[in-house]
This record gives sequence, C-alpha cells and structure tokens, in this order.
Amino acid sequence: MKILVTGTNGLVGQKIIRQLAAMPDVLAISSSRGKNISFRADNVLFEMLDITQESQIAAAFEKHRPDVVVNAAGMTQPDACQSSRSTCWRINVEAVRKLAEAAHKHGAHLVQMSTDFVFDGTRPPYAEADLPNPVNYYGTCNWEAEKLLHESLEAYSIVRTVQVFGYEQQLSRTNLMMLVVNNLRQGKPVRLVKDQFRTPTLAEDLAWAVARLALRRSRGVFHVSGQEYLSIYEFGILVAKAFYLDTNLVHPVSSLELNQSALRPPRTAFDLSKASAELGFRPTPLADALAMVRQQMPLG
Repeated sequence: MKILVTGTNGLVGQKIIRQLAAMPDVLAISSSRGKNISFRADNVLFEMLDITQESQIAAAFEKHRPDVVVNAAGMTQPDACQSSRSTCWRINVEAVRKLAEAAHKHGAHLVQMSTDFVFDGTRPPYAEADLPNPVNYYGTCNWEAEKLLHESLEAYSIVRTVQVFGYEQQLSRTNLMMLVVNNLRQGKPVRLVKDQFRTPTLAEDLAWAVARLALRRSRGVFHVSGQEYLSIYEFGILVAKAFYLDTNLVHPVSSLELNQSALRPPRTAFDLSKASAELGFRPTPLADALAMVRQQMPLG
C-alpha cells in the first residue's frame, strides 16, 4: 500500500511516518513544503510538496499513485489564523479542497486532521456526532474543511485531536510541552492559563491511530486524544515535574490576563468510545507519556 503523508516536517507528520515505516507492505511518501527533516527509512520516499499549489498536488499524485493520503499539513496557531485569515483559509480549507479533488480523481482515501477547536467548549465530552460551533477562525476553517469532505468525498476519514505534545529532534514548529521545557531549562518563567481545560494527546498515540485508520481506510469522523482532563496550567506543572524542573516558574493566569487574540473554547474533551471500539485505541497515561518523551529528549 502506498500512503502519502503531507506536513511531515511537523511533529504529527514525523510520528506518522515513523509508524508507517515500521509496517510491512507499506511504502510511505513523506512530503513537506520545505526540505526533508523527517524520519528516513528504506520504505520511505520524500517528495517536496506545497499543498496550496494544485499543480504540485497533481504531479505528486501522478508520480506516486497513492492509495491513501494523510493530510497532516496545516496552519495550527489560532492567533496567527485570526490575524491572517486569508492565509489560514488558503492552507486549511482551499488546500484540503485541492487534495480532495485529487483523491477523488485517483480513487485514493483521504485522512484529514482536525481539531477540538471546532467545538465551543461549553458541553464536553464531545462525541463525533455532536454539532461543531467554533469560536475562532482556526476552528471555523477546520469545520469548513470537514464539511467540504462530507459534501465531496465518500472515501475519507476525519481525525479530531486535542493539544498534541511530543518531541522530535527537528521540528518546523514547537508545542506547549516543548515551550514549557525549553523555557524552564533556561530559568525563564512561563504563564499558562488556569481556566482552559484540555485532554493532552501524546503525538505517538495520535500517529498510531492515524496509521491504522489509513491502513483500514476507515470512513467517518474519529476522536483521538488523551484521557486525562486538566487545565493548561496543571499540564504545565506536570511537565515541569516530569522533567525535574522548577514548578515555581510556572505561573497561572486567566484567559483575560493572557489576552490572546483568538478566543479559545474553555473546556474540550472527547468521548473516545468510537476510536476504542473500532481501532482499539488506548491513550497512554499522561505520566507515562511525559516520561517517554523525557527519555527521547537530550539532557538540558
């Protein structure tokens, strides 16, 4: 089976490639807009690909003829999406439309990554059938991309997830766990919101689920996340403890104090029963997940 993965210079993309590289009878095509910094293996090819460029998508599909496409590319910073709406729409909606059209033309199954931010955060835990109601432009674009797939494709999966964390030696952008660790290792304080609650997701867990969805070409929406529900501030404290860093440098603030330009849903958590029943998904306990990542990282 040939599986094309976009956005493989990001954390999730790199972890998906690692999962696929370990699977027999899979040829993974790793792709990103920039030069390859992802995991390399005998059954992994690399293709330069900007998903906003229809000609590049067409060329990649013609060259590789993938059975499955996993779109792990995207603009994921809510504040940047709020201030650069045209860019966010081009990457998170129009590029998905282009990928969907190419997938339809070539008979490929499309796996699209999405987010808990499609919900307004008023009534967690959310099941796959709950109606989205995004509160910021990042969530709005993800919901528009989801609707686009519902309307235009039959062979697709949507994977929504929550606050992904993890480590790779080279990353195109950071994540909350890395931000906390890097700042605390330098003795710098971090301010984290105490009134936004999430279920942090280990990148390896997400990649495991995505790889199995791709292999099975399972259809529909799937919620994949961590299990433990806690505030972003509480998560930061756990990160500090797991890495033996100074918890006194982690300061709780309110959402109003942080004054983020994009509203955040106050509380998001997922009902994981579908992913559990259909994929056998079991999230790694948070303490074990943080210990795993600590072992992956060089000593500070």
